[in-house]
Amino acid sequence: EIFRSKTMNLCELNVKRDIAASMLQSFVHLKSIQFTDLNENVPAYQRNYSKDVQKVAEIESKLTYIRSQIEQSDIQIPNQLQHLETNSMVTLEQELDQIINEFKELQSDYMQNKSKHDDLFEQTQVLTHADKVDIRQDSMGQGIEIATEITSELLSEAQTESLQSILFTIPRKLTFIVIRALFKISYGNIYHESYQLEETFNDDIRDLVCCFVPGKETVARCVRIINSFGGKCFEFATDRQTALKAASEALSAFKLTLALSKQRQDNVLMKAAKYIDFWTELLLEQKQIYHNLNFLKLNQETLTGKCWVPAEMMERVRTEIDACDFRNGNTVKTALVEIPIPKHMQPPTQFKTNSYTDVYQNIVQAYGAPSYKEINPAYFYVYQFPFTFSVMFGDVGHGLINAMIALMMIIFAKKLSQVHNDMIEMLFEGRYLILLMSIFSIIVGFIYNDFFALGFDIFGSSYKWEIEGAKAVAPFVKVSKFGMDAHWHWAEQNMMFLNSYKMKTAVVIGVSQMLFGLILKLMNLIKQKDYPKLFCVWIPEFSFMAGFFGYMVFCIIYKWMQNWTETPPALISMLIQVFLSPGTVDENSQLMQDAATQGSVHKFLFFLSVIMILWLMIAEPVYEIRHMKKHPEESHDKASSDIIVQQVIHTIEYVLGCISHTASYLRLWALSLAHSQLAEVFFDQMLGVSLGQSSPLIGGLSLLITYPMFFGASIAILCAMEALSAFLHGLRLAWIEFNSKFFAAEGYLFEPMQIEKQFGIVVSASLARDQ
Repeated sequence: EIFRSKTMNLCELNVKRDIAASMLQSFVHLKSIQFTDLNENVPAYQRNYSKDVQKVAEIESKLTYIRSQIEQSDIQIPNQLQHLETNSMVTLEQELDQIINEFKELQSDYMQNKSKHDDLFEQTQVLTHADKVDIRQDSMGQGIEIATEITSELLSEAQTESLQSILFTIPRKLTFIVIRALFKISYGNIYHESYQLEETFNDDIRDLVCCFVPGKETVARCVRIINSFGGKCFEFATDRQTALKAASEALSAFKLTLALSKQRQDNVLMKAAKYIDFWTELLLEQKQIYHNLNFLKLNQETLTGKCWVPAEMMERVRTEIDACDFRNGNTVKTALVEIPIPKHMQPPTQFKTNSYTDVYQNIVQAYGAPSYKEINPAYFYVYQFPFTFSVMFGDVGHGLINAMIALMMIIFAKKLSQVHNDMIEMLFEGRYLILLMSIFSIIVGFIYNDFFALGFDIFGSSYKWEIEGAKAVAPFVKVSKFGMDAHWHWAEQNMMFLNSYKMKTAVVIGVSQMLFGLILKLMNLIKQKDYPKLFCVWIPEFSFMAGFFGYMVFCIIYKWMQNWTETPPALISMLIQVFLSPGTVDENSQLMQDAATQGSVHKFLFFLSVIMILWLMIAEPVYEIRHMKKHPEESHDKASSDIIVQQVIHTIEYVLGCISHTASYLRLWALSLAHSQLAEVFFDQMLGVSLGQSSPLIGGLSLLITYPMFFGASIAILCAMEALSAFLHGLRLAWIEFNSKFFAAEGYLFEPMQIEKQFGIVVSASLARDQ
């Protein structure tokens, strides 16, 4: 179902204007119709339903406001959708206006009471802590006296007699600035004490300050300075004890008032929360309806539109049209006629996916949407992507850990699907991909014989020497039954052997995948009946790739299969000689038993490569130029020189791309080597230190420290970071090296009318009003 996209029909719809909205409402629930815009040249604000779009946008802003207030109040929205009988936009707007007006009225009362409450609260704090700013009073405030020792140094006798106090609060970050300003404005004749209040006032931390300055004029100037900085001055006609008692009683009353006011607000929002999702769904439905109605052309009282419908849904769509005509009492039957698809028009692409294949399709669509009826790479990603990942990540132990994590996500899928966290959602969507990558990693780990970088002698070794008397007898060398012989892990030539094996394996895998991609390109060209491109482009591309790089793969496998008693030939030098000295084979580069045969093969490959490069460079420009002369109406003002230059560039890119893409597959070897070496270092430097202790007691105690370190490093670095690195490299190989051989990605997705929360209105309310 994901190999090629679904078959699409282009249809023309003719519907009466008075039932058009009802008809499109039926289409929204079908999720099978995508309208094309027949009014592309008409500005959005001049279209037939621009006012309706404006109205929907205005209602949406009201609904958004109510939802935001519900979320701010932490009111739970029911999971089950609550339906109402009415679905009229007029009724919806009236209900929303009533809710908003009632809520804003209650909110206004609440804010007024809250302001009074905050003032009283601040007043009680000032009264409580006023004695801490060096205000000396008899029994909490019958008069103010300042220490004579202090004032006598600052003020004259006359000034001391007219000394005035200013009690105020100020934001803590401004205290120093305000005191400095007061010092300047009073010419230094000021004494002050401050106290840091622990409570906050409207999320503002404040200080309590008491200043003493001479003269009423100075007091007035100081008060203006304090107010300009956001300070608040306090004056108490009665003694502080009485004022504190009165303020505390008023504060308690306001707390009760605020609680009741907040409860009334919540009651209004709770009623709205029951139906907020239903209203949202209704609004999104109306969005889709009027958005798509603007795509239709109006001819008198009939709306005409063109739409894409999947071939398999044609009968169901026609049935729904008949049912809608019957419900609305329409005497003139609505017509849905299938019409031919113009050559310049490409149908949209749609694939049927499930929870398993959806992640692979998303990987493809992140690169680009497949063209109509083009082979979908996601079909091959299902096995290819986990395989290339496992070649880089192959380890039985690490694969088992990741597999268990993926299985846990699958088992608890229902619970995890309700978690709203970007990271968890991303991992959850890829749970089947992670599981398959882990299973492949376990299989490749058995091939590498790697279990947390350890090798296990499961099937016996061909390199285990038997001791007979005083002599060591060499064993009979035989091929390991499965995977890598464990003794290679402990051999001195371990790195040299594994590097050579993994490097050549990476090249074989890379060339095989790219050749397979070219075969898929052939299938696409045959499906599209593009035989000129098949002859002019595909044949030289495939012949060049299969000729030289296919021969390289053959040489690698042939070299593996031979029992070399002497130094084997270096393949890199041999392949370079194919182009530098065609037909010449020296002793160091002789792979086959017959050097003459090998030389003939090299000559053939050299001439084949040159001919295919010239073919690729010349054939298509010649065909396009001749076709352009025969059909000038299809030329689109193309110049012959542009065609030639474009093809020359394509040829150079393809030839160099074959080399660079093959080299790019060496990342399979590089990451596999890095993963195994890192795992080995972790084991040797952590667990290996403890296990190597001569004393069992010391070794056991040290394991209590080294094992958590080893486990944490394995999970965080190898199972998480290394897995992410291998995933990204696998993504690069899939997108660039594999897709570039056949995948055009020039299509666009089928986006039918349906209710989507992320759907955007083309014309905003403000734009519609401005016009």
